Amino acid sequence: MFKSLLDSNKKTGVIMTIAIFDFNRTLYDPNTDKLLPDVVYVLNTLRKRGVSLHLLSRDNQDRLDLLERHGIHNLFDAINFVEDKSPEAFAKIIRDAGVTAKDTYAIGDYLHKDVRFANQCGAHTIWLQRGNFAGQKPEIPDDLPEHTITEIIEVLNLIPC
Repeated sequence: MFKSLLDSNKKTGVIMTIAIFDFNRTLYDPNTDKLLPDVVYVLNTLRKRGVSLHLLSRDNQDRLDLLERHGIHNLFDAINFVEDKSPEAFAKIIRDAGVTAKDTYAIGDYLHKDVRFANQCGAHTIWLQRGNFAGQKPEIPDDLPEHTITEIIEVLNLIPC
């Protein structure tokens, strides 16, 4: 389904918005083994608005099981597991989706990876400032997010449909 969605997007020239989400502490709290409040609502709402949803997460043996157990694996157009996040990982998702960085929103809780690497690709960045990394300070200019939120539901006001 993802391939056909991307192919039709490329053929019709329709501009699509994509959202790249981090998993741990952005959608899921590993300390409580629960999704963060409003995650399912946010993902469903963005899908209904026509936003293509992508997950970028470090490869972990139980990560796919967690997505399935919490019932959100089928909400993503693409799930990408990487050994370590990098600007190249973000760029590949953007390229594979057939969009430009200006049509991409990256949402994560870690300034020094999620925000930094998405900024280096030219994507819009949204820092979920909560949990273990809420006190992080930018180390370089690329660590500065375009938007800062404290609850995941706030992305609905930031990602256009």
